[in-house]
Amino acid sequence: MNNIDKLERVIDQYRDWIPGLKGRFSMGIVPDHKAMDYLKRMVELADKLNHKLGTVLRVCIHTTNSPMTASELVGCLRPGNG
Repeated sequence: MNNIDKLERVIDQYRDWIPGLKGRFSMGIVPDHKAMDYLKRMVELADKLNHKLGTVLRVCIHTTNSPMTASELVGCLRPGNG
């Protein structure tokens, strides 16, 4: 079982307690040149899980000293994310 399968199982089991996925996108935490790819993959993962599980997971981003601009970050998010 891979990590995505484990994540899916936990979200399904605790769906009433898990409002979404949270990621930390800060210089030194995420490689600068990979930050946008990681963010897009995180949003895609939330969409995939929502479709498969019938959930409404949001994506929350914690940024301090972000490797991407605010407009780049917001451009990847969906309504209701933050």
